[in-house]
Amino acid sequence: MLSTLRKLDWLEWSYTMLQKFSGAHRAPQALPLELDRKRIYIVPTRFGFFFALVLLVLLLGGLNYNNNMALLYTFLLAAVALLSPLYTVRNLSGLRVVQVVAPPVFYGEVARFILTLQNPSSSPRPMVWARDKQDATFTDIEANGRSDVSVEVATRRRGWLDMPRSRLTTTYPVGLFYAWTWVHPPYRCLVYPKPEVDAPPLPMGGQAGTGQPERRGDEEWAGLRDYQPGDPSRLIAWKVVARTDQMVTKTFADHRSQELHLDYSQIDGLDLERRLSRLTRWVLDADKARLRYSLKLPNQQVGPDSGELHKHQCLRALAEYQP
Repeated sequence: MLSTLRKLDWLEWSYTMLQKFSGAHRAPQALPLELDRKRIYIVPTRFGFFFALVLLVLLLGGLNYNNNMALLYTFLLAAVALLSPLYTVRNLSGLRVVQVVAPPVFYGEVARFILTLQNPSSSPRPMVWARDKQDATFTDIEANGRSDVSVEVATRRRGWLDMPRSRLTTTYPVGLFYAWTWVHPPYRCLVYPKPEVDAPPLPMGGQAGTGQPERRGDEEWAGLRDYQPGDPSRLIAWKVVARTDQMVTKTFADHRSQELHLDYSQIDGLDLERRLSRLTRWVLDADKARLRYSLKLPNQQVGPDSGELHKHQCLRALAEYQP
């Protein structure tokens, strides 16, 4: 019975029927975007229909028994219902979408398009929701203030992910009516390849992609890294292991091979996505070890360099790579 009632959800049915009238197929909208009343659409909620049914029963009962108190209560509730859609629409009307930020993510993570909403009026705007299909987040916007609300999208491939057409919605103040407006700013989120989980150690001093353990010199201490099967026992940091119960290996930099070269063409036996996944892991490991490195793809070379900016340049090249 419950599943049948869900299938007959008036709100979802009306939302589907009104998509073609609500700007669902319009082109992306430039910012800043003001939500005027022409962009806002409203329908009763399931609770709103139930409320109307209760009012009808109260009205019939009051008339049948000539009960003035019941009639007064019915008319009072009816006045609330008549004013409710005005306040519901006003809760969205006049809001401005002034900024969209989408930090890069790795494949498999959730991309978050963060919308900054500005309220230019002296009235607060509570319970403003951002929805993309089933996911939703909400915020309360103070008078003459700003607040952020995010649209979360699952990543299904690497590369650029366009912000989907999303809704800003509200049921304020009493949930009798559901108002929404479409927002579709032309923004994208960069999705990096997923880092390989059990990647071989960084190919220090050798050809990138051979999968051979890095050559360690004895001239300069380079730090610690997670233990990899096959690491010599003399290089295990036993004092750190005893203190933290975590297996780590000491690394040393060889002045003759301080520059690391990560070459796509030298990785054999893997398909395209797994090669990019391994290179992504090596870029992250090299940046963590503060090494100077370069990334060579068949149609592009990045570096050699080091630092946060260089890391993101390499990750972007991997995300955008097309053979």
